[in-house]
Amino acid sequence: MAIVKMFKFNLFALQSSKKALLDKFQKLEEVQFVDFNLHKAEESEFLKADDSSIEINDINDKISDVNFALKLLNEHSPEEKGFKAMKEGKKALTYENLEKSYLKLKYEEYIKVLKELDKKLNLLGNEENKLLGDIEALVPWLNLDIGLKDIEDLNACIVEIGTIPLKNIESFKKVLQESDEEFYLEEINADNDGCKVLIAGLKEKKEILDEILISNSFSKVNIKFTKKPSDEISGHKKRIKEIRSEITKTIEEIKKHSSHKEEFRIAYEFLSAELRKLQCYTNFSKSDNIVIMNGWVTEDAKEKFESGIKEVCGEYYYLEANEAQDEANIPIKLKGNAFTEAFHSITEMYSLPNYKEIDPTPVLSFFYIIFFGMMLSDAGYGVLMVIGTGIVIKKFNLDKKTKNFMKLFFYLGISTIVWGLIYGAFFGDILTAQYLGSETGLLSYFNNPLLDTQKQVSEILIISIIFGVIHVYVGLFMKAYLLFREKKYFDIICDVCTWYAAVTGLILWLGGISPTIGMILSIAGLGGLLLTQGRDAESIGGKIGGGVYGLYGITGYIGDIVSYSRLMALGLATGSISMAFNSIVALVGNSGVNFALKLVLVLLLFIPLHLFNFGINGLGTYVHTSRLQYLEFFNKFYEGGGNKFKPLEAEKKYFEICEK
Repeated sequence: MAIVKMFKFNLFALQSSKKALLDKFQKLEEVQFVDFNLHKAEESEFLKADDSSIEINDINDKISDVNFALKLLNEHSPEEKGFKAMKEGKKALTYENLEKSYLKLKYEEYIKVLKELDKKLNLLGNEENKLLGDIEALVPWLNLDIGLKDIEDLNACIVEIGTIPLKNIESFKKVLQESDEEFYLEEINADNDGCKVLIAGLKEKKEILDEILISNSFSKVNIKFTKKPSDEISGHKKRIKEIRSEITKTIEEIKKHSSHKEEFRIAYEFLSAELRKLQCYTNFSKSDNIVIMNGWVTEDAKEKFESGIKEVCGEYYYLEANEAQDEANIPIKLKGNAFTEAFHSITEMYSLPNYKEIDPTPVLSFFYIIFFGMMLSDAGYGVLMVIGTGIVIKKFNLDKKTKNFMKLFFYLGISTIVWGLIYGAFFGDILTAQYLGSETGLLSYFNNPLLDTQKQVSEILIISIIFGVIHVYVGLFMKAYLLFREKKYFDIICDVCTWYAAVTGLILWLGGISPTIGMILSIAGLGGLLLTQGRDAESIGGKIGGGVYGLYGITGYIGDIVSYSRLMALGLATGSISMAFNSIVALVGNSGVNFALKLVLVLLLFIPLHLFNFGINGLGTYVHTSRLQYLEFFNKFYEGGGNKFKPLEAEKKYFEICEK
């Protein structure tokens, strides 16, 4: 429930200890490296930037090969990705077992075989595509009963085969007929591309024929066929059949290697972990014998960090580790309990806090739950959320991020149930006397709920505005707390107390609750804003202008508070749409068809209609609840802009890798 304390360290160690140190730090998963102070390194004659580009290139090549193998195997032998796979999740491996498993692998041999099979597959595929293309090109020439080889064997004659545009064919015929020379013309076929023709003549008349052909836009056929087109097509089809048989056999050979998928995944996980360690080298400086590492370590891991260094280096190292002070780019890691951890994603979606701030998640989580439930506000939908996420959390092997996401909606489901009961909504008004035909018993509550969304709209609006005022006031209180930590006591009076007085006074005055006290408070608050909001300006004009502009900010507060009316609006929307859908279903239920058909029709309408309402209003609720946190709440105190803590750790793409 806080920002984890960070310690900045400078470590001098022997070059020979570098790899073992990185192994330790990766297993710890609590160390982030930063660039060494480069200008110092440049000024020093014996220090230079560390580099591992050769090793990185080598590792990247191996990773590329492993990815190729996995992609090829998944393409031809896809694994089950359904319910069972989701339930099993990722297997767990320790860093130690990962390395031991990797050293036993023979994955490089398998990759060589798979590359050969893939090459063969590509060659066969290319040949098949070429043959299919040739067949497509030959089909218009099926009526031709001669091959190119036969034409080439002619001694006295010249034969041209090609296409003439349809618009030119008649004029072409006429030219041939009127020519003093004897030419033979055969029309093979006609399509949108033109008229396929064969023209023959004596070789000594070639120049005359060429002139006629050019003048009529003759296009010579650009496909090669030694035999008759029909024979060529028949031969191609036979070869295609053989190719497809070979492709099938090759794919079966590839599938035989599916049993090695686990080995490829282990190889990927180990190699990617090694790559991450090598990529850290760019942050280091070194001499011939010494390596210098700078970075951050969390407070919780500091003791293990120091003992790990001593275990690797013995006495041959120098370590300086100091708690982070007022400096830029301190990495941020949020720490929460089992409840608040689920809401960290909401905070991070906006921005991580900077190191001087506090983690807003605990306060955010409280209001987020209330507002979400109030906007979705249907106990039936809440039950679906709780049951669905509860089963997934209990029965599925989830990674931490996914589990927290499920927990978030589990908690939101509980809130939705509570507000649904307050409003008397369970899949709309399905439990009321209108559908059950009775107002007695436990279910009678749904006929007269604590808050009726049809009759008590004004009361719900007032409650929404009250929640808004509380939310805004808590935001101001958190600003006061941050100013108090920085010992800016005067700023608390100017930037918090004045707003409390102005907003509270206007509510009491304009709301008719206590006009006299409200007027006094609002005048005092607005006067304070006018006098203090321009205090940082250097000139008198700037101070006055700043005060007037600050006074104008009261409209922003009023707008912020009014925007909480969406708590009522979305709650009413969910209920109204549900009731409208129930009315549609009731029309079918009251029809004259037989009971079995009626039941089927009712279910076919009820389920998809309510799923649609649940989905569309659930999404809207998620968006608007987040908006209230980000714009109306965070705007009062939160700066954000923190950089996420990115420790050295394994990628964990296929396995959950842990220290022990």
